[in-house]
Amino acid sequence: MEESRIGLIVMLLREGSFRDAVQVYQDEADVPFRSARRAVVDIARAHAIPTRRSTFSSLLWLTLAGALGALLSMGMGVV
Repeated sequence: MEESRIGLIVMLLREGSFRDAVQVYQDEADVPFRSARRAVVDIARAHAIPTRRSTFSSLLWLTLAGALGALLSMGMGVV
């Protein structure tokens, strides 16, 4: 695969667009989805780009969003 396409995939991964990166790889390499996904994960690892959020961080964000919602509703007099 061309270096410019790898650069595009790396850029998409850094933006958090994992699915788009897989789609670009799949289209360019003409491989099945699973093969493209594995290759993109390897590219991400090679460039030290995380591809998944941990369960802990997802739960943390949900908790923070709930707390913010509660604070906003109390401050606005909404019950």
